[in-house]
Amino acid sequence: MIVVLVKWKIRPGREQEFVQHWQKLTVGDHRALVGEFLCRPQSRYYAIWGLPEVDDPPCEVFVNVAFWTDESVFLSEIAS
Repeated sequence: MIVVLVKWKIRPGREQEFVQHWQKLTVGDHRALVGEFLCRPQSRYYAIWGLPEVDDPPCEVFVNVAFWTDESVFLSEIAS
């Protein structure tokens, strides 16, 4: 099993638009996708563990977590 984490940086004020768009995203081959969810950190504390991103404009952060049973299926899905 592999775990895929995607950090989304969304312009302030466009959060609801992003969530609606994310909910419509699909993959063609669901056999290897065990589960997936989108979360929004409630504080910026998580950023302590990463390097500062100096030139980034202000943004709201969402994190997409997905669990796949097969890495090759995941790679073929995101490559298409």
